[in-house]
Amino acid sequence: MVQAATITHMGMVNLYASMPHYYTYFKRHAANADETSFRLALGRQLESMGQRLLDGSEQRPHLLTQEQHQIIDLMTDDLSTILRLLNRTGVIRLVDEPDVCIPLLNDLDRQLIMLLEHMWMCTSSMFCGDQEHFDRTAATMAACLAHFLDLAENRNNQLGLGWESEFRGFDSHIESNEEDI
Repeated sequence: MVQAATITHMGMVNLYASMPHYYTYFKRHAANADETSFRLALGRQLESMGQRLLDGSEQRPHLLTQEQHQIIDLMTDDLSTILRLLNRTGVIRLVDEPDVCIPLLNDLDRQLIMLLEHMWMCTSSMFCGDQEHFDRTAATMAACLAHFLDLAENRNNQLGLGWESEFRGFDSHIESNEEDI
């Protein structure tokens, strides 16, 4: 029997508990710890979602068309891309003044969490209907994945972790005390 896909209460508690405290991001240690915690919590939920998609397609191979299997493969590839984006490396440095950047980051985090819950609902219902239902749900899920990717990239950019961050040297604009490192 397939379990309903929804973010568990514990998963949501862990996600909310790992929400970053951006006003401490001027200390390298605090920024790294908060980002690691939040990104791992998001990543766990995304990995579970990908596993749910794969399990659903494997448990009903005779009910899904080849095209539907390909759609699920593309979605899991998109989830992998998002996970790689969440693992972006570099030195965290807010790109704007805290009064501008922090409210934007908080809003991006809120949108990511709401979108994550919506994607979980899509994976829950994707395998519970006919071809037309699958196609509608898959289209919604694809749009959600694209939006999640855009939000995550925008978040990375606000943190100074755009794609170019992986090629920068280690000169930090985050205040550093030797005890913080």
